[in-house]
Amino acid sequence: GQEKTATAGEDGAWSVRLDPLKANDKPAEMRISDGTQKVSFTDVLVGEVWLCSGQSNMEKPIGVQRGQKPIENAEEEIQKANHPLIRLLPVPKAKNVATSAITWSVCTPQSIDQLHFSATAYFFGRSLQDQLHVPIGLIQSSWGGTRIEPWTTPAGYQGVPELKQLDGEIQARQPTTRNASLWRYGDLYHNMIEPMVPYAIRGVIWYQGESNVMTHDRSAYFQKMQALIGGWRLVWHEGDFPFYFVELAPYTYSHHPNEHLQTDELPLVWEAQEKAMSISHTGMAATSDLVSNTNDIHPTRKREVGERLALWALKYDYGRSDIVCCGPTFKSVDFKDGEAVVHFDNVADGLVSRDGKPLSDFTIAGADGKFVQGTARIDGDTVIVTSDQVKSPTAVRFGWNEVAMPNLSNKSGLPALPFRNDATH
Repeated sequence: GQEKTATAGEDGAWSVRLDPLKANDKPAEMRISDGTQKVSFTDVLVGEVWLCSGQSNMEKPIGVQRGQKPIENAEEEIQKANHPLIRLLPVPKAKNVATSAITWSVCTPQSIDQLHFSATAYFFGRSLQDQLHVPIGLIQSSWGGTRIEPWTTPAGYQGVPELKQLDGEIQARQPTTRNASLWRYGDLYHNMIEPMVPYAIRGVIWYQGESNVMTHDRSAYFQKMQALIGGWRLVWHEGDFPFYFVELAPYTYSHHPNEHLQTDELPLVWEAQEKAMSISHTGMAATSDLVSNTNDIHPTRKREVGERLALWALKYDYGRSDIVCCGPTFKSVDFKDGEAVVHFDNVADGLVSRDGKPLSDFTIAGADGKFVQGTARIDGDTVIVTSDQVKSPTAVRFGWNEVAMPNLSNKSGLPALPFRNDATH
């Protein structure tokens, strides 16, 4: 064991930093004493702790949530959720973690259901535990309907030149909404993230962005991701810890009344999300193949989302270099003889049509900038796109529509990410 000492400040707060511990699934005891009083904590495990944050799709539990459909196979998944080495910590909404009576719970069918714990976080943790065979701790700090700004520490904006002057209050879609004060810049960070610093975490998974589509963030969402990630890393003083996030699912944002949203609002945020993958030690779980109803902003296939996030962690944080964690991504395009020849990275063992049907959701345009549906076919690690209506193509797009669910994947079953080659910024 270890023995450490600390001196409390005037406010009674104190902390100690333990020497590194090896993961251990045998329950230990932690004893704290000031010489007169003693407090003991039992059933303490040492393992990997991940912070799981975002808005309603991170918040969505396995079981019933009012106004939403349960995830696929919800009852069966709840009954199987008996994992003594997975521990759950739900952070109360908008309450200061430092003053709230919150405790870790062992993952059981009863606790996962009664806590309404995040399905995405649970499946992520279960996948890690299945592969690593060490204790996994999951901290869920999420709130439905929230934008990225309330979760961002003000210090994060200072590291992004485009956002240095960003301040003020977020304009909620409904200014009279309950808890509107929580939409102020940094409020959720101060209330639901900052009190956990410097709790030792291995990394973060993040599922958010729908509310920022609604407010026309478009390419600016990339800078806001920079501020969020950079700010959290700054305050934790743990270096560039892993930060894995979820691609927003296809959804009919343009059908929302009074929002004046175009059908490319979501693709522009997809583009920003993919650009965020250039931030060190980040990755994105694709979701375009996991949607059955594009009128439902809360897709029910959360098991695959959690497992795809875990692929990134297993590959880049736990030494599983054999794992494929990303679908095909745009590399370059050549235009010749009336064809657009698209080259991809992350093809793994090769490109494939996931459903065996002709490739979908490729469009091309000529000098007039008018995009038409293209005919696409796989040729090795490239896709060749043509159209009788475009004799000399100069631009190609893929999945560039809010409800696009393309069938191009790699042979590992991970879908290709949307792209365009004609961006003007």
